[in-house]
Amino acid sequence: MVNFLKRAEEAAAIYSANPKVKAVLLAGSVSRGWQDKYSDIEINIFWQEDPTDIDRKSAIQQMNGDILSYFEYEDEEWSESYMSEGVKFEISSFHCSTVEETIHCVMEYFSSSLDEQALIAAIEAGTALYGREYIESLKKQIAVYPENLARVMIESRLEMGSRWMNRTGLVSRKDSLLLFTTIGQVQQNLLGILHGLNGMYVQHPGFKWLHKTLNRMTVKPKNAAERFERVFTSPPAEAVRIMEQLIMEVYDLVDKKYPDMNVDQFRQKAQMVKLNTNS
Repeated sequence: MVNFLKRAEEAAAIYSANPKVKAVLLAGSVSRGWQDKYSDIEINIFWQEDPTDIDRKSAIQQMNGDILSYFEYEDEEWSESYMSEGVKFEISSFHCSTVEETIHCVMEYFSSSLDEQALIAAIEAGTALYGREYIESLKKQIAVYPENLARVMIESRLEMGSRWMNRTGLVSRKDSLLLFTTIGQVQQNLLGILHGLNGMYVQHPGFKWLHKTLNRMTVKPKNAAERFERVFTSPPAEAVRIMEQLIMEVYDLVDKKYPDMNVDQFRQKAQMVKLNTNS
């Protein structure tokens, strides 16, 4: 298998030679020790000054990289991907002020944005390849998961949505695409709640690494990882049954830890089934 850490360090040496760069962070599966033969190398570059195209493309050239994607500044990020000697690199660049503002939004204003939390989680689990002192200072700021963030993560996701009420009709009609799309949305709500209950930042907006993430949690339904995954390999009616049980068990966990949240109203609504199947 590729020595991912060695290749990441090679890239870090090139990026850190640019005086605009304050820090280089190894993120993604490699930083967590979860890499496999399908992994790429995710690197976050923290810039003191905005990078130019020359800054970004010069590093790619020095890595002998073939560009796969290249995006201008969007959503406070510069991003590109390229292949270098058979390894895919995913580069995300942020101005230091953006990183610091994101931390402020999550830690002080309790933002439940999954994109913002993913950056926080990358810093928390990431490995400093350059600018260790700066990255350690960021890690200290996010070391204690805010109690109010836990509440926001939970309260904003207790409602499972009106489409969930149509689940029986969707099964009966064999509307499998819409059914499993709805199930996916409900699973994301449950996962957001579980992250709040466990005081964990969301590592990926799409809840990548689901099995490993659930296995790290201590507050969760029994056999959570296996059941969350089994939903998508089960016949529709069985998938709905599994989800109904998971929803109720997650509500019970919320009720136990936060009895003031009045979970009963959401529990009752999630149990409702739309009887009129004419529309």
